[in-house]
Amino acid sequence: MENKVYNGLQEAKHYITELIPKEEQGRYHKEIFDAIDSATKMLEAQSDSYTLVLWPESQSYMDEPWFDDHAVLADCDSIGESQAFFIPTEYIVKD
Repeated sequence: MENKVYNGLQEAKHYITELIPKEEQGRYHKEIFDAIDSATKMLEAQSDSYTLVLWPESQSYMDEPWFDDHAVLADCDSIGESQAFFIPTEYIVKD
């Protein structure tokens, strides 16, 4: 199902671009595109290659050079935690 949702999000973005000329796209359209990109990142983060890391443990990863490019902030309302991140499993430090 995840693949269908991902493809649907990409199709929505494509059709919005096709139906509304670039010069007519405003702030609202950018917000839609940003929301689609955010949802896409969340889908990618929820795959087996990411692990949800809660605060305060997530803080220990924030200074890593890969963090800004690869960590994804988890939706606070969905999980009930702030400052929780989906972190690539390959970067998780095991004790």
